[in-house]
Amino acid sequence: MSKPIDKNKYWIKTGTDVAHKDYPNRKMVVEKIVKTRKEKISETGEKYTKTFIVGVNCHWMTDDGSYGRGQFLTTELMPFDLAIEEFANEPKR
Repeated sequence: MSKPIDKNKYWIKTGTDVAHKDYPNRKMVVEKIVKTRKEKISETGEKYTKTFIVGVNCHWMTDDGSYGRGQFLTTELMPFDLAIEEFANEPKR
Protein backbone atom coordinates (compact mmCIF):
# COMPACT_ATOMS: atom_id res chain seq x y z
CA MET A 1 0.00 0.00 0.00
CA SER A 2 1.47 3.37 -0.97
CA LYS A 3 1.38 6.52 1.13
CA PRO A 4 -0.73 9.48 -0.03
CA ILE A 5 1.36 12.15 -1.76
CA ASP A 6 1.85 15.37 0.20
CA LYS A 7 1.31 18.10 -2.42
CA ASN A 8 3.02 20.76 -0.25
CA LYS A 9 6.20 18.69 -0.07
CA TYR A 10 6.64 18.72 -3.86
CA TRP A 11 6.21 22.42 -4.64
CA ILE A 12 9.41 22.70 -6.72
CA LYS A 13 8.83 21.83 -10.37
CA THR A 14 10.59 22.67 -13.61
CA GLY A 15 9.79 26.27 -14.56
CA THR A 16 8.93 27.35 -10.99
CA ASP A 17 10.13 30.83 -9.94
CA VAL A 18 12.22 30.50 -6.77
CA ALA A 19 14.59 32.53 -4.62
CA HIS A 20 17.52 31.52 -2.45
CA LYS A 21 16.88 32.18 1.23
CA ASP A 22 20.07 34.29 1.43
CA TYR A 23 19.13 36.37 -1.68
CA PRO A 24 15.33 36.72 -1.56
CA ASN A 25 15.17 39.54 -4.12
CA ARG A 26 16.91 37.56 -6.91
CA LYS A 27 14.43 35.63 -9.06
CA MET A 28 15.66 32.24 -10.26
CA VAL A 29 13.94 29.69 -12.48
CA VAL A 30 14.11 25.92 -11.86
CA GLU A 31 15.66 24.15 -14.87
CA LYS A 32 15.78 20.61 -13.59
CA ILE A 33 15.38 18.56 -10.43
CA VAL A 34 18.39 16.25 -10.09
CA LYS A 35 17.46 12.86 -8.67
CA THR A 36 19.17 9.58 -7.88
CA ARG A 37 17.76 6.13 -7.21
CA LYS A 38 18.83 3.60 -4.62
CA GLU A 39 17.76 0.02 -4.24
CA LYS A 40 16.57 -0.83 -0.75
CA ILE A 41 15.40 -3.97 0.99
CA SER A 42 12.17 -3.86 3.00
CA GLU A 43 11.68 -5.50 6.38
CA THR A 44 10.05 -8.43 4.57
CA GLY A 45 13.13 -8.88 2.35
CA GLU A 46 11.60 -7.43 -0.83
CA LYS A 47 13.77 -5.19 -3.01
CA TYR A 48 12.40 -1.79 -4.00
CA THR A 49 13.75 1.41 -5.51
CA LYS A 50 13.64 4.74 -3.68
CA THR A 51 14.19 8.08 -5.45
CA PHE A 52 16.06 10.91 -3.72
CA ILE A 53 16.43 14.55 -4.77
CA VAL A 54 20.12 15.46 -4.97
CA GLY A 55 19.64 19.11 -5.90
CA VAL A 56 17.78 21.68 -7.99
CA ASN A 57 19.42 23.27 -11.04
CA CYS A 58 18.43 26.92 -11.45
CA HIS A 59 19.31 29.86 -13.69
CA TRP A 60 19.02 33.62 -13.19
CA MET A 61 20.15 36.95 -14.57
CA THR A 62 22.79 38.80 -12.55
CA ASP A 63 22.79 42.54 -11.85
CA ASP A 64 25.22 43.16 -14.74
CA GLY A 65 22.99 41.24 -17.18
CA SER A 66 24.99 38.02 -17.39
CA TYR A 67 23.51 34.54 -17.04
CA GLY A 68 24.02 32.66 -13.77
CA ARG A 69 23.52 28.96 -13.07
CA GLY A 70 23.78 26.85 -9.96
CA GLN A 71 22.63 23.78 -8.12
CA PHE A 72 20.94 24.16 -4.73
CA LEU A 73 19.38 22.01 -2.03
CA THR A 74 15.60 22.19 -1.79
CA THR A 75 15.94 23.52 1.75
CA GLU A 76 17.85 26.57 0.44
CA LEU A 77 15.02 27.62 -1.88
CA MET A 78 11.62 29.19 -1.39
CA PRO A 79 8.82 30.28 -3.75
CA PHE A 80 9.70 33.67 -5.25
CA ASP A 81 6.32 35.18 -4.35
CA LEU A 82 6.86 34.28 -0.70
CA ALA A 83 10.43 35.63 -0.78
CA ILE A 84 9.24 39.01 -2.11
CA GLU A 85 6.62 39.23 0.69
CA GLU A 86 9.23 38.46 3.35
CA PHE A 87 11.78 40.82 1.78
CA ALA A 88 9.23 43.65 1.69
CA ASN A 89 8.31 43.09 5.36
CA GLU A 90 11.93 43.12 6.59
CA PRO A 91 12.81 46.11 8.78
CA LYS A 92 15.03 48.66 7.00
CA ARG A 93 18.59 48.87 8.35
